[in-house]
Amino acid sequence: MNHTTTSASGALIAGALCLALGPATLSGQESAGRQPTAEDRAGIERLLSSYPQALGSCAAEDYARNFESPDGFYESSFRGRVQGFEKLVALVESEGHCNDGSTVNTREPFDPAALSRLEMTADGATGIVSLGDRGHYQDVYVKTPSGWRFRSRTNISAQARAAGVTARDLAEIRVLAGEGQGRFADIYADMGTGRHFRSSGVVVVEIDGPRVRGRVQLKNDGGRYDDVYVRTGGGWRFESRTYVPATASR
Repeated sequence: MNHTTTSASGALIAGALCLALGPATLSGQESAGRQPTAEDRAGIERLLSSYPQALGSCAAEDYARNFESPDGFYESSFRGRVQGFEKLVALVESEGHCNDGSTVNTREPFDPAALSRLEMTADGATGIVSLGDRGHYQDVYVKTPSGWRFRSRTNISAQARAAGVTARDLAEIRVLAGEGQGRFADIYADMGTGRHFRSSGVVVVEIDGPRVRGRVQLKNDGGRYDDVYVRTGGGWRFESRTYVPATASR
């Protein structure tokens, strides 16, 4: 059964997008902020240094504590949007090097030179962290009583970067697809060492110029949607939405 969805209301998407992104993300990406103080930069650099250390050493709870509680999230094409302490812990615990008998998988330490476009916003800061030819992180930081934390960390792949797809685009696609309405299931998979968390919400399968192919697992019947989103002058819209029943998903 195929469902081709017509353009949704731009006003409704914009309103939902404000809720999905939050004020720090919107202000940080839409307007240039003041320059950070030396203290601000040092605190954010400490956060950025702790991130690969926790991930590489499988310190799952330390990794999750790098994010604002309870709503901070990590986002990537493969993982979807992983939000909240328990899911962030599960994300690290599902990493291959945390399940193959290793205790440490050395990650490249943070290089302060990789941090660019660090700008202060009304309630935090935004920054871009280069991953070289693999893309970059698009970050939103917030200062908490425990120090600087990620409000969001979005991994923009080289493919997404080449197509001009930003964290804001991914957020708009997620709202359009219906993420956050309790309709989509998290995906778990047998990775050889047990059943582990794999992804949450909209998973981006392919980016092809102005088109993004996505996939979402449905919670109620085990089926899924295979979607194609297209960038238009009024924002992202469905080009198609195809329902794949559970029997065909296997």
